[in-house]
Amino acid sequence: MKKGYIYKLNGAWHVRYRVNGKQKSRRLAPFSDQYRTIKSVRPLADAILHPVNQGRQPADSHTIQEFVQHEYFPYAKADKRPSTYKGYVNLYNGQIAARVSRVRLASFRTVDAQRLLDKIATETDLSRRSHIHLKALLSGIFAYGKRTGAIDVNPIVGCEIPKGRHDTETYAYNLDEIKLITDNLWQRIARTEVGRH
Repeated sequence: MKKGYIYKLNGAWHVRYRVNGKQKSRRLAPFSDQYRTIKSVRPLADAILHPVNQGRQPADSHTIQEFVQHEYFPYAKADKRPSTYKGYVNLYNGQIAARVSRVRLASFRTVDAQRLLDKIATETDLSRRSHIHLKALLSGIFAYGKRTGAIDVNPIVGCEIPKGRHDTETYAYNLDEIKLITDNLWQRIARTEVGRH
């Protein structure tokens, strides 16, 4: 069983291991109160090494799904705010996972990425803002793959964001309404300050 060599570099924890005789290195998490010791980041390393120890293909021949589940999500959970991580998981599982489940990470090209984004646009009623988030998430996944050596090119670069439906226009307050809101706000602030003294 590969345990990997965990080390600290440039303010972050990394794990080094070998696959088919080639040395690999993956970033685990930033050094922080939550991740101060090797023991605290061992579960993150184990999540990366699990597929290797199960005799699966090396990372560069994994599917996008395997890469996201075993490498990107553990990184995002350790490196992002909990709400951001949860948003990533929900967006990926809701719109992307089923569409890339059998696609190989290393064979996914820009043309495939554009087709994926366009397919989501034609099959859903997502707003343009949601399509922007989808592209950003995909770009983040592949950028992480590039940084960690799983791929050499980020295929999302160069993709266009589908139009999607227009976001619902927000209501614009008139001057009288703005004055009423600010007056009420200042009254609440004044009452709060009086209550403190």
